[in-house]
Amino acid sequence: RLNPPSAPRWLEVVSISRSSADLKWTAPERDGGSRITNYVVEKRDVRRKGWQAVDTTVKELKTTVTPLNDGALYVFRVAAENAVGVGPFCELEDSVLAKDTFTTPGPPYALTVNSVTKKYVDLEWEAPKNDGGRPILRYSIEKKEKLGTRWVKCGKTSGPDCKYRVTDVIEGT
Repeated sequence: RLNPPSAPRWLEVVSISRSSADLKWTAPERDGGSRITNYVVEKRDVRRKGWQAVDTTVKELKTTVTPLNDGALYVFRVAAENAVGVGPFCELEDSVLAKDTFTTPGPPYALTVNSVTKKYVDLEWEAPKNDGGRPILRYSIEKKEKLGTRWVKCGKTSGPDCKYRVTDVIEGT
């Protein structure tokens, strides 16, 4: 006798932003004796009682859920379907926040001094390996005297260029 499939497993949010979430899961252990034809994906804003169908025709073990409301908490669930019907849902255990997840960039590296004169020092460096999820806008430059302990801001680049000329220098320090 044929049955609907068992619930999918290991539902997880791969990434989330203020407007969408990428989900993935593993196929059910049992297909109910009939090939799985598609997956049904639903979302629920935790402030509401009812589930909303996102897509009832997902063919892969992943999907992108849109739209989401910026700043809202969501839970998601997915069920497998075969010729007999839709099986039980696998539900995300914890809610996730719909927001852009950017961080501060990592440090620049490979700082080199290209030229030194009595009036300036030319610096050059490589961009950070991790930009924090957004393009670098500019760099902040700091300096300290040779025997000093305190770093002081001495300038900012005008854009994302990885070079800067420090002009307020004192010879011998």
